[in-house]
Amino acid sequence: MEMTKDNEFIEFFKQDMRNVGTMGYKGYGYFWSHKYKHDLRDTTPNIRRQIHKKFLKEGLVLHGETSRHDEIINRKVRTLEHMRRMDVRFGCTKPSIYKQENEK
Repeated sequence: MEMTKDNEFIEFFKQDMRNVGTMGYKGYGYFWSHKYKHDLRDTTPNIRRQIHKKFLKEGLVLHGETSRHDEIINRKVRTLEHMRRMDVRFGCTKPSIYKQENEK
């Protein structure tokens, strides 16, 4: 069977899913909770890799939803530079700022 570019990406993606939770993660596999899916799946692999690395470094559960998760994600995807780049790349992006339910 001849490998197509689609098949190659599928294999690459499967390998990256196996690398979730390791320093070998490339930024394509999913590791986040449902709460963050819209922002993290719509950002760049580089930003996802940075967030993943920070979670690992701080010993956070990758699919967790704590105020520290919120802070890390907000710091990476709520910057004016990031929003400008996403706007140029994908069109108008207006992400929300995450807060824990018990916060006001």
